[in-house]
Amino acid sequence: ANRIRNTRLPNGTRVLDVFGRFLADKGLLVGICNGFQVLVKSGLLPNLGGNFDKEVTLTVNLSARFEDRWVRCAPAGIGKRIFGTEAFELPVRHGEGRIAVKDDETRMLLQEKGLIGLQYVDAAGKPTEQFPENPNGSPLGIASLISADGQVIGMMPHPEAHLSRLNHPAWALRARDGVSIDDESDGLRLFRAMVSTAKTLKGQPA
Repeated sequence: ANRIRNTRLPNGTRVLDVFGRFLADKGLLVGICNGFQVLVKSGLLPNLGGNFDKEVTLTVNLSARFEDRWVRCAPAGIGKRIFGTEAFELPVRHGEGRIAVKDDETRMLLQEKGLIGLQYVDAAGKPTEQFPENPNGSPLGIASLISADGQVIGMMPHPEAHLSRLNHPAWALRARDGVSIDDESDGLRLFRAMVSTAKTLKGQPA
């Protein structure tokens, strides 16, 4: 993140400004886990003020240990527009995934502007801050943030680790109950939604 903010190219242009031009050209940035950390620490997300200032960060899990477990996440805010309304089951693998916001005003704006893209939810589908459904203790159950324009998406869960139904630890039980292993996985469904968003930003058919 510091390299993105401070490194300059041979022509003197900051790397951060290159990202800014990419976004101005309707590009889509996605950061998963460590990539999410880079996006928030570089100021690319949530970018409430529009100046790439650092407004939130990701810090140590409340459990004070690395968490490797499956969680359930439900779309919220702008996330409903991008991901739909059905929940996703995805794994998390991180030691520093807890969102920390700069101040109460920032927390309020994240909610008001719908920038919380995914939330950790409990068995009843309600956002939760309780462990282990919320693996890191993020306030408001925040598992993902999305910029107001929908062009920068960051998340802690790993959709790339659930590209097949066979990736899920309960796949055999679900197959016994009639769920086909050929059905689209949650991770693939999430990626397809982001590809569709990228095409829409560029004015292409989704």
